[in-house]
Amino acid sequence: MNDMFLKKLELYEINDKEVAEKVIMKFINHLWYLSKECAAFSIFDERLSIETRMKMAEKQKQPEKESQKRCYSSNNVFERFNEYFLKVQPNEWPNVEEYEKGKSIIHFLKVVNDTAERGVKLMQEYNDKFTTNEDQKQFILQVV
Repeated sequence: MNDMFLKKLELYEINDKEVAEKVIMKFINHLWYLSKECAAFSIFDERLSIETRMKMAEKQKQPEKESQKRCYSSNNVFERFNEYFLKVQPNEWPNVEEYEKGKSIIHFLKVVNDTAERGVKLMQEYNDKFTTNEDQKQFILQVV
């Protein structure tokens, strides 16, 4: 889906190159978190079709090629709990304890980037209420 979005933006360059380039760069800056390990979390997303989730499970069963191995891979996600559920059909996963455990773990993960961005925004708002002097802002940030 992200790939299609980027392709459409590239086509938009015909209409407005400057805007398209800025949007593409902004979007690319947010792709850093789409590691193989994090992408594997989507197998627990019940909004995806059963067919898509089945394909993802099949992909997980395939051994990784040596060239594809990295320190963290999507297989690491499933090593954290028994991956038995990958061997049954996705429509049966809600009945498998390991799947429900994994889904619960993924559900309660905090997205650090969002939390950090909110913290920065709160600090900026807090800071702006007290002073416009940059030295004073830095002092307030250190104290807070």
